[in-house]
Amino acid sequence: AMGNAVIKLTGLSMGIQWACFPVAYYLGTEKFYDIAGAVTHLALLGFATKRLFPPVGLRGWAPVCMAGLWTLRLGCFLGYRGLRSGDRRFNRIKTQPGAFLAAWTMQGAWALGNLAPTLTALACMSAAGAAAARRPVCLREQLGWALFCFGLTIEAVADWQKLAFRSDPDNARRFISSGLWACSRHPNYFGELCLWAGLAIAASASFSRPLHWASLAGPVLNSCLVLFVSGLPLLEAAARKRWGSDPAYQEYESRTPLLVPRLF
Repeated sequence: AMGNAVIKLTGLSMGIQWACFPVAYYLGTEKFYDIAGAVTHLALLGFATKRLFPPVGLRGWAPVCMAGLWTLRLGCFLGYRGLRSGDRRFNRIKTQPGAFLAAWTMQGAWALGNLAPTLTALACMSAAGAAAARRPVCLREQLGWALFCFGLTIEAVADWQKLAFRSDPDNARRFISSGLWACSRHPNYFGELCLWAGLAIAASASFSRPLHWASLAGPVLNSCLVLFVSGLPLLEAAARKRWGSDPAYQEYESRTPLLVPRLF
């Protein structure tokens, strides 16, 4: 049953991406890329909870609602930003069908990876029966959900601060170094890594077989992408290209941690 569910969820995630790709390529735009990512997360959650593993009790519904809340918040934020100004990361590859398709495919894998622990936990609770799903929330779940709330708050505040900064025409050629951005050069990514780690920690409390722990590979691989491939490296390279010769940026870069905020 688990294998069949994985096939269905993978087909749904990739199907949405591959349906969007030809439209985006024909129009030469990436402006609805992030919206498609949000729709994919919501579709996976909806299909899993409606057709595969109906949640029972707080232990089942809480992580589903948390993942849905993150999706709606970030989807609206990135969708608005994308429709307004596009995404410079796609300027070169959106005219290259192979590379552009790879980006859409990667988004499908990203959505599956993010939700893998939570969906695995739902499957475990469904197999164990309603009584197991209704047992009291354990300490590991409480800690995981608290980390999720912490990460979501950090990510939302950081995104809002940067949006407000960029909305001021006087900041058109400047870099943000205030608020949370004074403590970390990428506080939004720090928050995102924390929230998915929180959901993974909470989900692991329901794992009943060694194979279930393999679902943690999803958020781990997504974290590696952010840290070493498509997230921080690209942003750091773009920042150095734009402000690398500015002494103020050099000073900011030298005193501000890359990811984990420094409070003192």
